Amino acid sequence: MAHWSDAGLHLVHSAADRPTGVITIPDPSRPRVLAATGEHWSGWASPRAREYPAPAGSTEAVVYGDPADDPRLVVALHGGPEAAWQLSFDPLFQRLAAEEIAVVAPNQRGSTGYGAAHREGIQGVWGGPDLADILRLGRHLAAGRGPGRPRPMLYGASYGGYLALLAAAAEPDLWERAVAVAPFLSGRLLYEDGPASVRNLIDRLGGCEEIHDDDLGPRDLLRLADRIRLPLLIVHGEHDPIIPVGHSRRLHERLRRTRRADAEPVTYLEVPGAGHDPLSDIGGHAVRERVLGFLRGGQDRAG
Repeated sequence: MAHWSDAGLHLVHSAADRPTGVITIPDPSRPRVLAATGEHWSGWASPRAREYPAPAGSTEAVVYGDPADDPRLVVALHGGPEAAWQLSFDPLFQRLAAEEIAVVAPNQRGSTGYGAAHREGIQGVWGGPDLADILRLGRHLAAGRGPGRPRPMLYGASYGGYLALLAAAAEPDLWERAVAVAPFLSGRLLYEDGPASVRNLIDRLGGCEEIHDDDLGPRDLLRLADRIRLPLLIVHGEHDPIIPVGHSRRLHERLRRTRRADAEPVTYLEVPGAGHDPLSDIGGHAVRERVLGFLRGGQDRAG
């Protein structure tokens, strides 16, 4: 989008360390950047791409801050699963970086942008190769932080929320705490009550197939709930049209029934009127603050 005026050429512009604003070019030799509010933006973190060891080759990640030395670290998992983190402006990650919470956002197997073999790596094995990549990454990051430092945390939305909970069940002692936004229980259960667009994606990617040949077994969070012992915040929009809110309600109830009395707390936050992305919908600012407070180490016991 561009606009000519007497002042020059105006272009909408955004970068990894700059929110959406307007570039005004009165003279091609002297461009200047104006934010949408008319003020200059400064102080944003500059993310970078970094490769980490993986069970098969390497995993590229978008990184904010210093994963080894910052007081806290979160591994952020994208939805999709056919999606990928980009070097673009992310308000949540910028807020985390400002709080000295480092972010490692990996594009594990199943992500787009790395060729067909990488994208199709989870065909018929949801929570298989991608989970292996996340666990390998978590171990590497924990070792890099050294003894006595807080372990990595998990954050994931949609498919990423499902994957984060699988990681918490697979290696409970690897992670400090976790946030799951709009997770589903399993590919099979989502197929039963998801919309047609989601059922088509599950058919195409083999999401109903179950894994039986490892210690974790079928990737059904209701079955695995008793393995999830860390402090946990589950967030779901009341009117999510993609993943029915009943998935989080059922998971929360199962966690409450299977958790020991002395176990870490589980918080369920259902956002009235919100859809699939409750952190960005109307009222999302308050939800983001709850998430940030939890990742800072607060014990959110509401819900």
